[in-house]
Amino acid sequence: MDVKKATNGSNYLTIAESYKNQKGEKVINRILLFKDHFQEFMGGLEEVKKFL
Repeated sequence: MDVKKATNGSNYLTIAESYKNQKGEKVINRILLFKDHFQEFMGGLEEVKKFL
């Protein structure tokens, strides 16, 4: 996880995973989370937490 700054000056959170696929190529998947979507994202995490 990292906090980065957008070109408009606002901060956002990146959540990333990386792995090598079957061909040995590096694959990176990222989620970019901006402040205006943070509460909705956290609500989703709270729902998922019930199943862990």
